[in-house]
Amino acid sequence: MPPVLDPHKSRVDGLAFLGLSLTRNGPRGHPDSATHQQAFDLDQVQDRDYEHIFSTNDDGWLVGGGEPGPPTSYKLSAKDSAHVEIMRIGTYREDWGG
Repeated sequence: MPPVLDPHKSRVDGLAFLGLSLTRNGPRGHPDSATHQQAFDLDQVQDRDYEHIFSTNDDGWLVGGGEPGPPTSYKLSAKDSAHVEIMRIGTYREDWGG
């Protein structure tokens, strides 16, 4: 078994940070996206019609309301997760390097 698939030989410390949520529910995004701010409508700067951007990964747009998913789009359904990381805490486990 490759080491990355063996849970005893691999680790993921996760990500803990303090940040500012920029999520916002929008008409073209995921219906369950929360609105945490109204100053920045990131959907206005996205190329949802793919006129200038060739493609995105299977997550699609994770800002500007998120990705609505089928049948509206062919991407995975995902809520808006826009944020600005202010301070990365990482982990407190010394054995993981914290």
